[in-house]
Amino acid sequence: MEDTRHTGPSARRAARTRGRAGFTLLELVAVIGIIALMSVVVVGGFNGILRAIADTSGADAMRRALMLARQQACVDGEDTYVWVTGMNTFAVVRKAGTVSAVSSGSRNPSYLQVGGRETSISAKFIEDEYADLASAEQGFVIDGDSTDIGTDSGSIVWRDKNKEIVRKYKGIKVFDMSTAKMADVTVPPWFDGKKDAWVFGIAKDAGGFAVGADYGWLIYPEQTLPAGYVFADSYDSNGAFKENYDTKVHFLADGTADSQVTFPIYEVSTKKTRQVQVSVDGTISK
Repeated sequence: MEDTRHTGPSARRAARTRGRAGFTLLELVAVIGIIALMSVVVVGGFNGILRAIADTSGADAMRRALMLARQQACVDGEDTYVWVTGMNTFAVVRKAGTVSAVSSGSRNPSYLQVGGRETSISAKFIEDEYADLASAEQGFVIDGDSTDIGTDSGSIVWRDKNKEIVRKYKGIKVFDMSTAKMADVTVPPWFDGKKDAWVFGIAKDAGGFAVGADYGWLIYPEQTLPAGYVFADSYDSNGAFKENYDTKVHFLADGTADSQVTFPIYEVSTKKTRQVQVSVDGTISK
């Protein structure tokens, strides 16, 4: 009689399993090859994504800054400028007034006290009969009866009657809109009753700020393009910023621009230039 004890399904599966106890060398090589190929594709695609991001990061940064400045002009209802100040720097400026007089030397305003005593400060003093101090977001404190001023590690410090710090300033910038020069404010504005003018002090060696020059406060710190980007054609053959490079956009209070302006952003490593354009209607494109 035929023995069928070992011919059932279980036996047949066991036989097949014994016949294929592992992968062959050919199968292992094929799998490794597939993994290597997929790695090359994934890494290559990832590098491509990174390159694409890098190609546009300079233009994207400039576009975001322009959009923010435009929004600021609309929200505050104030004309706002974005001005190229260096090969890779730009400033967001709001006009404060026009220089009516300039003098250098020392002044001793009645409110200016250090240690309870009146003192004088040597600076280049700018006078303006019609200064718009509200055009800046510096929050200047002007109160000769209740405030004095001192210095603290290079900062300008205002104190109230109890000598508690009201405001501390460091690095406040003012911008000459006629020559695109920038200067540190060393003495915040005060009203000179004898001259019927607002007065503020800037660094003694600051350029620009001649009589008749429009000036404004920086409403944000000076901005810088991402590393590896510069404004195209902003530098001369010696690699220095061109003094006559005058690229800016003027956003009106309704969000429009007074003219169409193009900011060319040059990527040094790829030698590519991308354009960021502001249209007269305020549209910002790249």
